[in-house]
Amino acid sequence: MNLKLRSLFKASPRKITYAVIIFTSLIIYKEMFINTNSFVRSPSFLFLNTSTDKSTSLRGHLLWQPKSRVNSFMKLEPNSSRPSCYVVEFLSSLDPSFRSFHMDTMCDDLANKTDVMCRIYMRQLGLNTELEREACGSNPKDLVPKIVYFVTFGSYTFNIWNYIAVLAAQRHVQPTGLYVVGDQHPVGPWWELTLRDVPGLRFVYRQAPTVMSGKKITIIHQKSDIVRLQLLYMNGGIYLDVDQVVLRSLDSLLVYNVSLGLLNEATGMGNAFIAAKRWDSFLRDWYLGYKDFQNNTWGYNSMKVSKGLYLTNKSRVNLITELIYRPQFWELPLLLNESVAFDWRKNYAMHVWTAHGKLPKTIQEIQTGNSTVLQVFRYVIYGDPRPRADSIVVPQMLQ
Repeated sequence: MNLKLRSLFKASPRKITYAVIIFTSLIIYKEMFINTNSFVRSPSFLFLNTSTDKSTSLRGHLLWQPKSRVNSFMKLEPNSSRPSCYVVEFLSSLDPSFRSFHMDTMCDDLANKTDVMCRIYMRQLGLNTELEREACGSNPKDLVPKIVYFVTFGSYTFNIWNYIAVLAAQRHVQPTGLYVVGDQHPVGPWWELTLRDVPGLRFVYRQAPTVMSGKKITIIHQKSDIVRLQLLYMNGGIYLDVDQVVLRSLDSLLVYNVSLGLLNEATGMGNAFIAAKRWDSFLRDWYLGYKDFQNNTWGYNSMKVSKGLYLTNKSRVNLITELIYRPQFWELPLLLNESVAFDWRKNYAMHVWTAHGKLPKTIQEIQTGNSTVLQVFRYVIYGDPRPRADSIVVPQMLQ
């Protein structure tokens, strides 16, 4: 028999190759479909079939990988041997639009090492994915990464305070990533000036969420409330409202799991400034509060739920109210009146409450006057809060 086989293959060497292929295929078949303990279904390409809740490839077939290759970021579901990309499944379980992101960036071997938003940005630009490992830096899991996010949805025209907020974040945080996230680019001359003056600023497209926990989102601010939690949970970093101005280094906050400010008992926990480590349990529980989404009540899920979580266990939050929200919105004279002094230099940041007070709108308006907000604006732009007597050169785009 052996003699016959040798003579057969000697006469036709190509048959040797066929035999090896057949033999190898039988082994793989046995491992994948008979000895399934050696392999698991893997959502590594993340073309998710929501009707069956199984990960599929482009052809709709289940993908398999050896268990040894399953990323630690893919956690096993309770009472199951099927791994899932936990972040994607968790966040999209309440907000289906979360799947509009490049989900594989959250589940592959780089997911727990790099700035995921940087990788999404590069994908949206169509850049070579091989560059992501080097271009998107590291993301330490034991610290809040110095990654800053602003979020706007719909048509949004930048004003001088938005320019100052982004410029202040760049100068005082010195971030490794600085992003404006939304479904439309901001517009206006102040946006153009921001792009010119803030190196490294990136716009990342994010489809606007329309439904949360099966309920229609009826208040536009709720869209940003939801997305900011998603960004921080999946990637960690510092979220800032577009009128939240950073005044000094935030490095001392980076060791805490989450840093927030409580506005007051009636309003709840402020969410204009959130510094958090990725995958933080407080953020997770805050997001889970959206299972009871009060779509007609502004501030319930975004501020009251988080306040309740904090009061249940205060050790979960580094509370820095005075250092990020004063003057409060009921203290506008401290912000706007020249006759009322406020020592703002100890603040990490300041919310300038654009919805509550009249702020300067031009570069000329901030040159003189000594109110707190004018001092802060000059400090960010010029590095000096004192009134300026010298003439200014107004950029042509603002004339």
